[in-house]
Amino acid sequence: MRPVLAFVFLIVAGCSDTPNAEDTGLLDAAGDVALDAVDDAREDATEDAGDGAREVSERIRAADRAFVAEFARVAETATASGVPDNREGLLGRNREWGDLYAARFQLGAGWAFRVALAAGDDTRARAAFSAIAAGAATITDSGEVPARIPDEVAMGAEPSAADIASGAAFFLGDACVAMLAAGAGDGLDDAARESVRDALGRAGRWLTTQQEMLMRIDARAPNRLLHNAVAFASCGALSGDDDVVAAARPFASAAAALYNEDDGTFIEGGGFDTNYQAVAVVQLIELRWFDEGPDVVSDALSWMVARTSANGVVDSTENRRSCGGCETFLPGDPPKQLGPVVWLRALAYGGEDDAIAAADRFIGWIARERETSCYVRDGERLVALDLETACE
Repeated sequence: MRPVLAFVFLIVAGCSDTPNAEDTGLLDAAGDVALDAVDDAREDATEDAGDGAREVSERIRAADRAFVAEFARVAETATASGVPDNREGLLGRNREWGDLYAARFQLGAGWAFRVALAAGDDTRARAAFSAIAAGAATITDSGEVPARIPDEVAMGAEPSAADIASGAAFFLGDACVAMLAAGAGDGLDDAARESVRDALGRAGRWLTTQQEMLMRIDARAPNRLLHNAVAFASCGALSGDDDVVAAARPFASAAAALYNEDDGTFIEGGGFDTNYQAVAVVQLIELRWFDEGPDVVSDALSWMVARTSANGVVDSTENRRSCGGCETFLPGDPPKQLGPVVWLRALAYGGEDDAIAAADRFIGWIARERETSCYVRDGERLVALDLETACE
């Protein structure tokens, strides 16, 4: 099964009784009161994001409430990969391999936790929290976030120090933002919540000792630079450590230097890439909650909106990494495609009317698509890209 299909089938299974793609009133069935709530939530999120007097945690909660109100019909399915189906709280490759090999593979639990909180779903929130807690439990007393991979996958090569630091940053950004959204009324055990917060704070301080290496290995990957920035900003805010927060700024500045003002894209692999543009935009939006990062969200979103066709298909023509760039995550993996969830998330959290409309179109398309998220231009038409042929 190709990677996109899991998300496609979740959307179809979870939304079979929702309006057609052409019907942009996502909550029509709930009536005018629900639509008013959508508008109010979006206004709250916009006001909070621009008001430096409000705490970061309320900015996060307001943005999540807006997402749930606007995209209630897909909120649960879009975050499904961050909610474990096992008592150990394992996600992704950790679940596939049967043990917690690396906290990095718990990525997504934080967003799932936040969305569940915003939706008032305590059961899903506790399940997602268990995945965050499982990742946090690997953090050592000194704050290191160790990682390993199975012998049959590693084939004799252990994760390098750079791999470990980079993977830690991915997990920490997701988890620390989530724990900033946690608090009174979240249904969590107080001791468990504080234990996770303490571990993440230690890890944030440890990550500052890895700055030079992270800057070196991620110097040409703006999405990873922004992931690092979110990890520092969020974990520093969580622990109240201004030095950790300050470490975010050089990474955000380095990413800004890889932004093409002419067309609104981040330079990935010497060009642009739809998948990694969306990843970068999600991180930029989160950095705004901390009053950090370059002010380019609107233009970067505009490029994404223009790439989302009238029927919701995303144009990935000339991508440099995914959808024809033929990168894989691990040896033996299929070539990377456009991540449907991250494309939706960037458009949805952008909070701009044209981006919301593009997200709506995209949801309609992905619910119908059965094969691939990679489409490229052939003359006037967008056609599915055969990755097996393109990446031979």
